[in-house]
Amino acid sequence: MPFYRDCVPRGDDVILRAVFTDGCGNPVAVDAGFPDVYLYDVAATPVDIDAEVLASFPNATATVESANVVNRAPGFYEITYSVPAGATAGTWTDIWHAEINGITTHSFFQFTVMERGSVATQSLKQNSLIAILLSPDIADINGNTLGEEIQLTFSTTYSPYYASPDLLRMECGGLLDGIPDDTLSLMIHWSSIEADAWSKGVSKTGGIFDTARTKFVIYDAALRALMLPADIGGKTKSLGDLYIQNDSSFENTIIELKRMREEWLRVVNAGGTIVPGQGLNPTFAVKGGSRKNRPEFGRMWHKPSVENFDMPTQNTKYTAGTDPRYRFGFKNRK
Repeated sequence: MPFYRDCVPRGDDVILRAVFTDGCGNPVAVDAGFPDVYLYDVAATPVDIDAEVLASFPNATATVESANVVNRAPGFYEITYSVPAGATAGTWTDIWHAEINGITTHSFFQFTVMERGSVATQSLKQNSLIAILLSPDIADINGNTLGEEIQLTFSTTYSPYYASPDLLRMECGGLLDGIPDDTLSLMIHWSSIEADAWSKGVSKTGGIFDTARTKFVIYDAALRALMLPADIGGKTKSLGDLYIQNDSSFENTIIELKRMREEWLRVVNAGGTIVPGQGLNPTFAVKGGSRKNRPEFGRMWHKPSVENFDMPTQNTKYTAGTDPRYRFGFKNRK
């Protein structure tokens, strides 16, 4: 198999191509039919290409005569060069030389010769689907062949993966009976990726975060699996051995799955710091709160039950405790 410019092992063939154009950039055939090509290894590559051309290429490592150049299209030429087995590895240079309408023209390009290969082990990566095709000609010791091509597939370990097909089937019952475990595993994987996206940047300090994430993945994957075929469209549809009729019970099931998904999504998005049905604690912004020595904004009074006043009046504005907001109160002058 011939190689191209980016990587050529020593002892193999390399295909080199060039396009000749006229002054307007249009492809044009060269005079005498074909150009000459001069090849230079790492040590022989000239510093001054123009001087090398004027001297008629005295330092060329190899020369490809015009008779060995193939014309693929007007102005488009190609050669196949066999790199010697003992060639110097590194960047080689090929100079293309010809005449166009009686005017000498040339240009140079480069290709990489590799000295040796490498040895590596083959391993299966995560999140991959492996397909094995068994030829119909495979025979046993008695000469009996398979007779037809057999395809076997399996998935490598998915990551992230925050649930399992068993949990999914336990939640949905017979609704998923017609869907293979491999398909459910793929749905769980994609739902797990979405769970990571919703919780990205969240502290995840809540005690039920892991539970919430698994719950969200289960309901999200169930919806993905049930929506896998075309929409019911007002009638019925078949999914393997599963037969679904468009009635209110199935519609209510989908609605309930969506509701549970959204409920657990809120918990995941909150880092497990809330429970289903609970909202986030109210918060407030303090004007200039991130600035040091900020102005004393605020019109409210400190609560006497929290901040004891020396006198039942006010003479200053200050913060107290962990509340960053300024409030009116009374401070003794020192």
